[in-house]
Amino acid sequence: MKVKFRNIRRFTLLNLSFLVMVFLLLCAGIFAYFIMLSNETNEFTVNYIETELTDEFTPVGEFKGGSRYVKEVSVENTGSAACYVRIFAKIKQQKARDSIDVNFDRENWTEKGDFWYYNEPLAPGDTAKPLFTELNVKEDVLDFEMICYQEAVQAEGVSSASAAFDQEGK
Repeated sequence: MKVKFRNIRRFTLLNLSFLVMVFLLLCAGIFAYFIMLSNETNEFTVNYIETELTDEFTPVGEFKGGSRYVKEVSVENTGSAACYVRIFAKIKQQKARDSIDVNFDRENWTEKGDFWYYNEPLAPGDTAKPLFTELNVKEDVLDFEMICYQEAVQAEGVSSASAAFDQEGK
């Protein structure tokens, strides 16, 4: 009698495990069917980012100490999407750097490292407020060269210019 009871228990356990496997396969099939019915479309668009650096300056042969010279550096968004911009602006010669004060606009621009970040995104067709408008010369300067260039990143999906450019290298 013990032999029969053991076989019945094995038979019941085998049937039960078979039913559990069938149930799991059936659930997986139903789940796959419902996923197939839900039709999701991932849409995206590609925007065109183009900006132009504006550097208004009339070169002079020699900077005289105690003088002010007009130099306006800004960026215009000529592309089709809003963007964040940053400008690198540095006087090349060390002696000239020590002798000239640049009046940077710290209200609309934020300095981080070697770059100045415009605080607001630029809409297509907009021009940023100038990074600076004049150079104040303390001592005579014979040799002057200022390097200015700009970069832009699409504004959509980021909260600030600094965050937009931090993501660029990752």
